[in-house]
Amino acid sequence: MEWTYESVSETFLSIESKWDLLNRRIDGVCFWEYVRFGIHREILEALELLGSAHTEKGVTLSERLRGLYLWGRNVVYKSPFFADERDVLFYGHPRRKLRNDGLWWDLYCDPILDSIDLDYEYIEYDYQLDHASPAKTQNRRFVDVINYSGTIWKTLNPYDLGQSEVETLRSVESDIERHFGVSVDVVGGVQDALADREATLPLYKRLLQNVNPDIAILVVSYGKESFVEACHEYDIPTVELQHGTINKYHMGYSSRGKRARQTFPDYFLSFGPFWTEQVELPIDEERIFHVGYPYLEMQADTYDGIDSTDSVVFVSQGSIGEQLSKFAVETSEYLGSKREVVYKLHPGEYDRWEDEYPWLVGSDITVIDQEEPSLYQLFAEASTQVGVYSTAVYEGLMFGLQTFLVDLPGIEYMRGLLSEPHIQILDRPSDIEKETDTPISFDTERYFRSDAIHNVGQALAEIQSNLDRDHRDTESHG
Repeated sequence: MEWTYESVSETFLSIESKWDLLNRRIDGVCFWEYVRFGIHREILEALELLGSAHTEKGVTLSERLRGLYLWGRNVVYKSPFFADERDVLFYGHPRRKLRNDGLWWDLYCDPILDSIDLDYEYIEYDYQLDHASPAKTQNRRFVDVINYSGTIWKTLNPYDLGQSEVETLRSVESDIERHFGVSVDVVGGVQDALADREATLPLYKRLLQNVNPDIAILVVSYGKESFVEACHEYDIPTVELQHGTINKYHMGYSSRGKRARQTFPDYFLSFGPFWTEQVELPIDEERIFHVGYPYLEMQADTYDGIDSTDSVVFVSQGSIGEQLSKFAVETSEYLGSKREVVYKLHPGEYDRWEDEYPWLVGSDITVIDQEEPSLYQLFAEASTQVGVYSTAVYEGLMFGLQTFLVDLPGIEYMRGLLSEPHIQILDRPSDIEKETDTPISFDTERYFRSDAIHNVGQALAEIQSNLDRDHRDTESHG
């Protein structure tokens, strides 16, 4: 059988449903929520439908020692356990962007923190064994001591699963191998996840006791299940800021039938209504706020009016970078000197592209393997963009770009976008010069609501108002 991203995901969901994995518990823990995203991705990578999204870290001895160093240093340096009591706790995104002010920004949190007066503490884990500095974010603390405590604990103390639990998980493994022809260590994955939780959950609780926030705001909830669980135990509402594309096959979000999930945030702040039309989030609609994307809006304003060229920008991703970069070379060879082809690498590809995409080396393509020029500057200067399923493709539409998608694994993510009449599939390089009578029109409000900072402030105020009302109701019935 020739697998596609969609068919793999549908089969994965059928296996999940067969074994009722989202409702199963081990020692009272909804364990599947901790491993679901990773196992789904492992299957996709084993079937070579997705490559590695980022350069792999933590493999060599020196990298393991670096992780141990971060753990030891964080016991005292920027320790989360010395955090002050605050109204709001932000759990940000560790991959930062260097802006022309010389500071490294968290693109999702810093525009909010820079514009809304909040009494906050901010935590982050390391990105590729480092923390970018100097950072835009104030009150920043690291959770390396928490994360690496989990890594150390699960290495030294494997979680003891019961015989019946092991048998069930082995059956799941067998189903995966029977359907996909690949071997996935589900038992080991669950053991690691539960052992990691065993170490990190009490540490996150200690952090929350120190900060005692009224609300916790986080970017990327999957992978932070222990943190969300700790917040729920202390009745601290959690709010997720959308950070990328989501659809019905994104296992960090998809939850068919609105089934409850114990480690999903209480509220979700989306870029716009388009995104939550694509997926059944496991929360009620009144807990979803369409606020926009503050950083994108800020960048669109910055580059408004810049002189554009006829260049073609390819938006890369590590997961499909090999195939897309080869297509870019073919396109460059077809266009010759008529148009510049720019290949914008994802930051996770910066330090490996010359080894993994050697055909780009020495080609006529302009390869961008650093933070400058920014993606948004490239968009402002270009007339055409080519991608597969990156969030950046949607962002490029904000700049009025002619948009093509290459039919590679993950394009299923873009099913909603493909309904737009001006979005085209690029089957061969020559198609990029096809004439089209369809005007470029983009309903920005559907994808990225305008006045994002104002919308975020209103959403947080409404959430806080709801919390105050619930607190009063609890006291009146006490």
